[in-house]
Amino acid sequence: MFLGLDRKDGDLANFVEQVSTPGSPSYGQYLSMEEIAERFGASTEAVQAVFGYLETWGMNEIELGSLKVDAVSEYLKAHPPGS
Repeated sequence: MFLGLDRKDGDLANFVEQVSTPGSPSYGQYLSMEEIAERFGASTEAVQAVFGYLETWGMNEIELGSLKVDAVSEYLKAHPPGS
């Protein structure tokens, strides 16, 4: 089972526009994949809440991942009981 996690409301679209627009004070000030995930990815609290919920339903081998093309599109992978 794969579950998508919501992003933080950090105005990602505005950030991308600002670093990509010549003349903007932020132009060219790109972030690393880790910085993008920290700034715009799901909060630690949200991830922990989903982990806890899945565990109450007997899910095991729960893994947190991130899509390589988009550091903010995090997902959880879990295996139901008996799988």
